[in-house]
Amino acid sequence: MNPSELPLRDIHLPDPIGWWPLAPGWWVLLAVLLVAIALATWRYLRQDRRLLRLATRELNGLQRRYAQTIDAREFLLRVSQLLRRFAMAKVGRERSAGLQGSAWQEFLNAPLPDAPFSQLPGQLLIDAVYRPDLPPLDKQQVSRLSADCRRWLNALSTGKAGP
Repeated sequence: MNPSELPLRDIHLPDPIGWWPLAPGWWVLLAVLLVAIALATWRYLRQDRRLLRLATRELNGLQRRYAQTIDAREFLLRVSQLLRRFAMAKVGRERSAGLQGSAWQEFLNAPLPDAPFSQLPGQLLIDAVYRPDLPPLDKQQVSRLSADCRRWLNALSTGKAGP
């Protein structure tokens, strides 16, 4: 028999495999990744709100304690420590822990448009530790300082960090 007369054809290759639609394993992996990202985001936001809630609660406690003890130096020192701890938690130790004097004051004023820490009673947070003759704060000054600190905590919590 003559080979040219045989009804043979060349090898027929299948079409190349496309990348779409994805195999079921890839869909499962994609779903797991999306759930992991959503969970991480939820935990981060929850932690953020928790920090703000704890700081606000501590500030309220300091305000109540001041009403009982009338120790201005202790109140201002504790409020300053609270603000520093919150700043370190929110923007990092490198950006906030070493700030002193006017640099700390600028950092406190940065997220708020009216710069409340440049005037009394906010100014006392900067230099109260160094004042030997610190008079007691009246109820209005304590309320104003606490309100300014709450505004600052909320502003820093929403991402408006200092310099």
